[in-house]
This record gives sequence, structure tokens and C-alpha cells, in this order.
Amino acid sequence: QIAAPPVLAAPTRQTAPTVAGTFQVGQTLTIGQPAVYSGNPASTISYRWQMRPNGGGTITTLLAESSLTLTSAQEGMQIRVQDMASNSQGSTSWSNNPWLGPVAIAEAG
Repeated sequence: QIAAPPVLAAPTRQTAPTVAGTFQVGQTLTIGQPAVYSGNPASTISYRWQMRPNGGGTITTLLAESSLTLTSAQEGMQIRVQDMASNSQGSTSWSNNPWLGPVAIAEAG
């Protein structure tokens, strides 16, 4: 008997990523738990970081990496990570995950 071919499908997000780290200037935020996507074939997941003034305002995209080292430019700002996935069957839009923070001033050392 011949096995049925695998069902191909564009990615669909199952769980959002989490952010790990301390929201303080000089500290590094990372992806704590990665986003999980279904789809076949397996998806490539991308991340990018954004900031905005605490409570709202203009959103600035910072980096498209899995970590972000906080600088004085982010002090008082809220931060979020966005994720998206793609495979040969399609891609998702950038997700709008919750805003976190604000980023605190660096500790005097």
C-alpha cells in the first residue's frame, strides 16, 4: 500500500514567544520561549524588536534578531518582540505581541 503524500500547509501560529531578561539599560532581552508554528514543511521563524514611548506613540522597529541589548535610547520606552514564519506554502504577517516594560535607567555601578 502506498502512503498518502504529506499535506502541505502555510504556517499558522500556535503560541506566541516569551521575552526573557531585565528591562533595564545595559541588560539584554532574549526570546525566552520561541514562537511555535504549525505548517508543512517546517517554518522558518523570524523575530524583530520594536519600541514606543510608555503608554503609546510612534513605534520604531529596532533589530531583526533574537536578542536586544537595551541602551539609553530605550530608557522609559516599552518594548515588544514580533514574530513571523514562512515556508514554501506561504508566510504570516508580523504578529502584534503585548508591549512590555518600560525600560528602567541603568543601575549606578
